[in-house]
Amino acid sequence: MHNVSTNTRSNSDNTGVMGVKNPIRFLGVLLLAGMVAMLTRFGSVSAENGPVGQFAGDYTVSPAVLSGPPTTENGMTSIAGAVSVDLRASLIGTALITFTCGLGVGPGGSNVCEGSYIFEGALRGKEGSYRATMTDWIAGGEAEFTTSDFKLISGSGTGELADLVEAEGKLLRDEAAGPVGVYFGEAQFEIIVVPPSNFTEFTVNELFIMEADGIITIEESVAELKLRASFE
Repeated sequence: MHNVSTNTRSNSDNTGVMGVKNPIRFLGVLLLAGMVAMLTRFGSVSAENGPVGQFAGDYTVSPAVLSGPPTTENGMTSIAGAVSVDLRASLIGTALITFTCGLGVGPGGSNVCEGSYIFEGALRGKEGSYRATMTDWIAGGEAEFTTSDFKLISGSGTGELADLVEAEGKLLRDEAAGPVGVYFGEAQFEIIVVPPSNFTEFTVNELFIMEADGIITIEESVAELKLRASFE
């Protein structure tokens, strides 16, 4: 951190002189201030993972929409398509699942599937979207039961779910009982840690002057302005 000169305050009353000496630099700092509202990270911010939290609820699955008729290759018949799922409780929203299933190749004549989904809605009150893969997915057969694991695709979160770093769990449904199933799992969010301010006593105008005079860096200016915006 740079030492802040005590002459800064006396110079702050002479903004006209600074503007004449270095008008391009001053306009650049003003533009920087306008961009602060769009920044989501800055140099002095650090991050750490928060606690792991559990989630659970139930869902309703809609009829599948196939992308075409079944196809047979090397003696195995498969189907592909998409299905929409409405979720309630910890997850509130809709997941659009795309899938490919090998028909009757699993235990008890069950279908063995793989796929992924895009969720849009809220996870424990945080709104946004994310993508996840689905594995160990078995559906139907003699047991008329569906089970699948799901896992977050890292970095796929948007909105308030952009800081979601881990999410995984399981979907379960008794097909004989109807279209309603249950889900459960665990999720973890990244926590952004904002350091305390070192420039609380200075006005925004004084920060501009300090940056223009080389007393502080542009990164320090951005960090301070972003910190102030987070408390408004």
